[in-house]
Amino acid sequence: METLTLDCRLLEPPEPMIKVLKAVSRLRRGQQIQMLHRMRPTPLFAKLIARGMAYRVEEKGSHVEVWIWLKEDP
Repeated sequence: METLTLDCRLLEPPEPMIKVLKAVSRLRRGQQIQMLHRMRPTPLFAKLIARGMAYRVEEKGSHVEVWIWLKEDP
């Protein structure tokens, strides 16, 4: 699967949300987004579900990784 990494750790709100939702709008089958953030972006999750996305959150100590892909992809 092709991965687009978006490092949002140094961005101030609402820039991480804007950046990720823009990338999500261009996401195709077989692609995924790896979002790096300094905290859990909880407001983003409902927006992803509404757009037909699936996601997984991994706590990495100093940052959080949010993996985003089209729900119909495995």
